[in-house]
This record gives sequence, structure tokens and C-alpha cells, in this order.
Amino acid sequence: MNDTSKKTFIEKLPQLQFGEQSEPCWQALAQGVTESAKALYEKSDTQHSPFAAWWQSCFDLLGPRQIVIKQVDCNGSSGNGEEDEFIEINNTGPMIVDLSNWRVNAGNEGQDVTIPVGTYILPGARIRIYTRKKGEFSFNSSHSIWNNKGDKAFLYDDKKTLISSWAYGNKACDDVSISHINFDGKEKGSEGDEYAQITNESDCWVDVSGWQLSAGKDQNFEFPLLTALAPKTSVRVYTNEIDARSGGFSFKSKRAIWNNKGDIGTLRDNTGKQVSKLSYGDAV
Repeated sequence: MNDTSKKTFIEKLPQLQFGEQSEPCWQALAQGVTESAKALYEKSDTQHSPFAAWWQSCFDLLGPRQIVIKQVDCNGSSGNGEEDEFIEINNTGPMIVDLSNWRVNAGNEGQDVTIPVGTYILPGARIRIYTRKKGEFSFNSSHSIWNNKGDKAFLYDDKKTLISSWAYGNKACDDVSISHINFDGKEKGSEGDEYAQITNESDCWVDVSGWQLSAGKDQNFEFPLLTALAPKTSVRVYTNEIDARSGGFSFKSKRAIWNNKGDIGTLRDNTGKQVSKLSYGDAV
């Protein structure tokens, strides 16, 4: 695998990481890792076995993808304001990852923190980087880092490759939409299997905590606190059905939500700003 092929493969990883189609994902991963292993095996000056070359390539290419941004708290959860703002980084497993010289950027030039050498994160573990909290990982900033109205966060590894990103507030709205409304459910009576599909087209995790999906008067669903949409993925909000594989969200309504003749779905952020609108049938 030459440098150009490797770069192309790495750029595809976010889509493979959160994609829903298993076979194409596995085929692309197998091809990419195998090509990288062959190149490593052929170029190495040391005695690499084919197995060792494959495993090293697997770890080098895919290991960093275990690490994801899971939360940005722009308000300070303990009530101490700017001091307790934080970004949380999780290791989704299964390997220990060395975060030495990884970098977090808060959207603007100069709003960076470099993770100290010798920082390892275990599978399932998390670290939080605060704005200026003493005794913790910190930006050591005397000013607020995370804009309460909206911001983006970026996590880079020690090779300056973007590994994970996060958007919230007014920075999260541009790439989220109601992509489909399944208004004619097959379930008799209540049509509980109706759903509206919400899609994140961006490469960022998008925080949709407190966002509201409306199907009309008194027909509202609000996304729970700490709800985020993974990059390039969709979730469904059912009328009265819980489907964990598509997010597990439901209006929990005992009667049909979406009018078969025509209706309008509206998605608003946590400030009430309209993010997306989709109409069908007579409502178009």
C-alpha cells in the first residue's frame, strides 16, 4: 500500500466505522489492512512474520479509531462555570491506546491542548480535559473554551490525523435533517411502526440533546440528554415501537402520528430554531 492508497483508506474509515452494511465494511477493511501488511512485510528490515505484519498494520490503521469524543460540556456540570467545562474522550476497546502527543482543538486557532507523553487509556475508560481545573487534564485557560451557543471539537493523533470530531449548538445544525417519514405503518390500529428518520450527513458526532421532532400540535418527541448522532448515520423515531438497532427512540403514542393523506415533520434544536422540515402528500 503506497502513501496515496493509505491516505485514501484512512479517509474512508469514518464511513466504515459507523456504516450499517456489514459485508461491504468487512471487505473494505480486509483489503486495506492486508495491503498495508504486505507493504510492511516487504519493506521491513526486521524479521516480521506475515502474521506479525498483518497485526501491526491492523493496530496502526484501526487502533486509533477506538478513541472517540463522547461529550462536550460547555456549561460546567458541577456549577463552577468555565473551570468545569470539559471534553470527554472514550476508548471503545478492545486495545490499550497510547495518547501521547494527541491534540484536542476547540475550533479556533490556539485553542489546543496536547495530551502528555505517557498517557494511556484502557478499553472502556475515559479521560476528561477541563478548561482550567487543577489536578486534571486541562487547557489551562483563564477564559471559556467552549462557546455556549455552539462549537466544534477535533481530536488528532500524534501523526496529525483527524480521529474524531464533535459538534453541538448552532454548529450542529447544517448537516442534520429529517430524511424520510414512513407514514403508512403496517401495524393495525395505532400504526406504531410508523417512523421519522433523522440523518447526520457530517463527519462529526452531533449532539442533539433536547432537540425536538414535531408532527403537529401536541405531537412532539424530545431527544434525551447526552444523545448524539454518529457520523454518516441515521436514527428513527417510531410512533410506538422501540427498535434498539435504529436508536431506540419513540413518541410512545397509542395512536398514529403521521397522517396518511399528508403531514409535516419539523426538527428543532434545543433553542427552538428550525433545523429541518419535511412534508409529504397533501401538505406539500
